[in-house]
Amino acid sequence: MNSKSTLRPYQNEIITRLNSQWQDRTHRVMIQMPTGTGKTEVFAAIVERYLRDHNDQVLILVHRKELVEQIIERMKKFEIASTRIQAGYRSDTTKRVFVGMVQSMKKRMGALKNVGLIIIDEAHHSVAKSYVQILRAFPKALQLGVTATPIRLNGEGFRHLFDELLCSYGVKEFMSRGFLSNYRHIATSVIDLKKLAVGKTREFTEESLMDVMGEETVMANVVQGYFDHANGKKAIVFAVTIVHCHMIAERFKIRGVRAEVISSLTKKDERSRLLDLFIQGEIKVLVNVNIFSEGFDCPDIEAVILARPTKSIAMYYQQVGRVLRPHKNKEHGIVLDNAMLWKEHGLVTQDITWTLDAAEVVKDTKAEISEGMKLPPGISLPEIIEDDSLEMEMIEETTNDELVGIDLVVAMAAVFKGQLSLFDTLSDDLLEVVFQPILTAQEIKSLYVGETSIPLQEPLFTVVAYLELLGIANHSDILDWKQGQRLYSKVASSNYGAFEEVMSWLQLYDACNHFSYETICVQLADAIEIAIRKGILSDFSDMDELKNQLLNYQENTIDRVIEKLSISELVNGCF
Repeated sequence: MNSKSTLRPYQNEIITRLNSQWQDRTHRVMIQMPTGTGKTEVFAAIVERYLRDHNDQVLILVHRKELVEQIIERMKKFEIASTRIQAGYRSDTTKRVFVGMVQSMKKRMGALKNVGLIIIDEAHHSVAKSYVQILRAFPKALQLGVTATPIRLNGEGFRHLFDELLCSYGVKEFMSRGFLSNYRHIATSVIDLKKLAVGKTREFTEESLMDVMGEETVMANVVQGYFDHANGKKAIVFAVTIVHCHMIAERFKIRGVRAEVISSLTKKDERSRLLDLFIQGEIKVLVNVNIFSEGFDCPDIEAVILARPTKSIAMYYQQVGRVLRPHKNKEHGIVLDNAMLWKEHGLVTQDITWTLDAAEVVKDTKAEISEGMKLPPGISLPEIIEDDSLEMEMIEETTNDELVGIDLVVAMAAVFKGQLSLFDTLSDDLLEVVFQPILTAQEIKSLYVGETSIPLQEPLFTVVAYLELLGIANHSDILDWKQGQRLYSKVASSNYGAFEEVMSWLQLYDACNHFSYETICVQLADAIEIAIRKGILSDFSDMDELKNQLLNYQENTIDRVIEKLSISELVNGCF
């Protein structure tokens, strides 16, 4: 196939600019193109040309299983045979193009011996350690990152990973040329922004999001906005959690609209069935938690309903981008904004100058205000529109060089021998009675998870060494409930993201030893969602796959904790 004949002029132009950079020996290049303008076609054409001119391998890195499938199918259109690197699949090493899940690729890097080109899809994720480890493993390879939004949550760019950034046209220019659909951005709800807290990851905490977006007036506006501005149209809703998805879907159903939920728990066949019904128009509203933010192509989507505030401009642009693909039956796209993202990030048609260091934004917050919206108690619409300060609570980050996050939380879980949950569930009076004091001189030889014990191949450390590592002086022979409570608060609150990750793993690990697969999927849906988001789990369809992934996480995590906590100089020879 001649790829040039399938590409639009702006796609050929960006490829020409990329080839010029590579010829000038600039090996690490990032390309920016708005959502819906064909980034996948561009890098498929790049792969096709690379395979003609070289004899080595191509690795395409993605972070979601949906993207693996989509890219393999897109490669077929360019007559490129590819294979996947993904849990539950055997890679065909006779192929030259590998589409790899980052989580699986980390464990199989030894299988690729001759990688000459690495392409990072949705490259705004590439600052994650898992990506960096893979990129560093192939230092001689050409590196190409593709993204619609080259910006990080902290506002910084990607100078440390890429040497050059090539930008295509802006959203407004693509609309004027007819390559993207025009759209209306309608504010259909306002929220109390001061109730949103920002956690360690610089994103809103799920707890505060659910408090705000689960408020009765906001929930009513999500559905009413659809009836006021998009009644009968195909719409996608972006929600906070799986539970929030079902809350929204039920409200649509009560009003007579067929709405379904697609989440990380939806099996592949069921997801395909629901998507087919949505494409055919039998399902009018699909509710999800960021499943469709990236890599979902359905040009005749007519409305996007934003029901999840986010600090991430990348996530926001991706979500709005679902409705910007042009279609013959679509006059314009509709964005129903219940999350005040117009206020947080501006409209996607605003002027942005992207660089590898940051982004310069000429902010445009002129959204339409829906006349039918209800206001929560104590909220004044004029004040919301005119207030330039979002005034959200910031939870301070805690860093501790090598020993931070997951390592400290896993070690804490080992120290408490299955008693972690007591601190969240019992009052001080009951805690004093129930808590089992811990000998500070004892070695940690097992990690207790509820009623399940995970034996360690070698002692992890002594309790007193762990306390001294955290700067907690303890001159007694035991760790009592008061000291335990202080330790729990110190580690859990300052490393919330890591605590959430480890606790979801512990819950699921323990559940596998006591409950059926169906019960786990239903009762621990939020824990599974966290585990997938944090990279503990990828695709699984039965108890065996779930156990295997949890065991892999256990092995890798505990090995790393042992390695880090065994460095004697960190605790002045306590071990």
